[in-house]
Amino acid sequence: MMGAARGSTPSARTVNAAAGDYAITGDPLEWAAAQTAAQRSWTEFPYYERRYGTRGWMFTLSDSGWIATLSAMQPAIAEQRLRWLRELLVTRGMPSFLLERHLDILHEELLLRAPERAADHSVFAAAAAHFRDERGRVLSESDFRVEASGFDAAVRNMAGGVPNMGAVIVGTVADERLGIGGPARSAIAWASDPTTFSQPWIAAVIRMSNRLRAPDRGTSDRGGSARGASARGTRDRPAPHDGDH
Repeated sequence: MMGAARGSTPSARTVNAAAGDYAITGDPLEWAAAQTAAQRSWTEFPYYERRYGTRGWMFTLSDSGWIATLSAMQPAIAEQRLRWLRELLVTRGMPSFLLERHLDILHEELLLRAPERAADHSVFAAAAAHFRDERGRVLSESDFRVEASGFDAAVRNMAGGVPNMGAVIVGTVADERLGIGGPARSAIAWASDPTTFSQPWIAAVIRMSNRLRAPDRGTSDRGGSARGASARGTRDRPAPHDGDH
């Protein structure tokens, strides 16, 4: 299926039967990069597998295939689509930091396979950089890394915990402060579920999230909410992680 020439746009349902009938890349190099980027993202953040399971993995593949098609658009339009996807994923418990990181990884994989198309694929690195800059309005990059690594070190020996969860929690609070998403299905709510996690783990999650939510924590909210800059898309498909429960 992925041997089609560039310009062919297979349906996402060819790789994920539960997806909507939206286009994914038909370019074999882009598809290989999308698959590797998906695997790298899931390896780096075990949160994906713990929370979303097999259904989430299939949507990561189809979403990554869709993202790859955006390199054929004007950069401003491609970023509008990515902002729409960011807000959608945040409402399903994926902080925008995870999409930011995934875009950086996808860009690396595309550059490795098709360096002659670097200009087209640079849209992914550019969008990731813009998301990172927006996050920096409410929490500096150095503070982000210190808080994330501090949490991971504090919970490393706790049974049943999720490795590399610090960045997910810190990213969730950053989104809250930017006005993106809501608390109902956030990663913090999921990581505080007493039917899944131990009391020491939950206490660590709540302690750090409350500290980061303090009004005087991090960088002041320069530039206001990122929500106003976000453009909605019109892709007809279910949310990527409807398998979450």
